[in-house]
Amino acid sequence: MNDRLKVIRAKFLETEGHYLTAWERHPRNTAWIWIIIAIPLVIGLLNLPGIIKDQKAGRNEWWAALIPVLLISILVWFYMSPSGQRRSIRKSLKKVLRSPPVEAWFEFADAGFLATGRDGRNSFHPWVAVPKAIECSDGVLIYIDDTNQAFFWLPQTAFSSPDDYSALKQLLIAKVRNVGRRGR
Repeated sequence: MNDRLKVIRAKFLETEGHYLTAWERHPRNTAWIWIIIAIPLVIGLLNLPGIIKDQKAGRNEWWAALIPVLLISILVWFYMSPSGQRRSIRKSLKKVLRSPPVEAWFEFADAGFLATGRDGRNSFHPWVAVPKAIECSDGVLIYIDDTNQAFFWLPQTAFSSPDDYSALKQLLIAKVRNVGRRGR
């Protein structure tokens, strides 16, 4: 990093709580809601001709076709709902995170930022390669790819002072193409 300019530093422990907070702050696509609604409807519509035929024929088992629709709806909800996604993330984090937790640290400067975390691995991200940042009420999300899936969550508590956090927000506004705000 450039020694002539002030370097903004941040650090935090890589814990399950940190990553779950990052997941909560990351704006998600709500397409899963439509999937939860559409799958049972499509299955129900596909079964409708058979149900009508059975009912007209006097068979009382027509309602049995609704059981798979209900079961599929429950399974889709179980895996695709926010609580199901949280469960999946927690399961994945248990495989990756260590005890005691590792300290991740960041250095921000005029050219970009350096991120160091698990196993001492570090990566430098120039500002021109950072497509987006979102300021939340309690920290910032800094995206490092155009798909908005890879990002760093930096809570305000990761900074040594409120001035450092404010300086980072000003640096993001000056260097990142798309800086937004989110209430949560």
